[in-house]
Amino acid sequence: MRIVPVTGPHKRPKMLTPGELAAQLGVDVRDLKRLRDEGRGPAYITLTPRTIRYLTSEVADWLSDDTADQRVDQAEPSPTAAPKNTMGV
Repeated sequence: MRIVPVTGPHKRPKMLTPGELAAQLGVDVRDLKRLRDEGRGPAYITLTPRTIRYLTSEVADWLSDDTADQRVDQAEPSPTAAPKNTMGV
């Protein structure tokens, strides 16, 4: 377990939701889950069984690792639904 230092009496470390991190990385949240399950993603915190958060400091460390980009690229692409026809045709 890693201890994250907190400076000041009311400061908390900055955390990202899986959706926020996925958007920053340009991947789907399912890709992050796959990386978590495989132990290849950035370190994360499980606040509740359904609430995951990523410390920005841990994400930065993971991204600075020279293999992080390779690990994200190797994540299988998530299937996406076909775009809906919004033109009424």
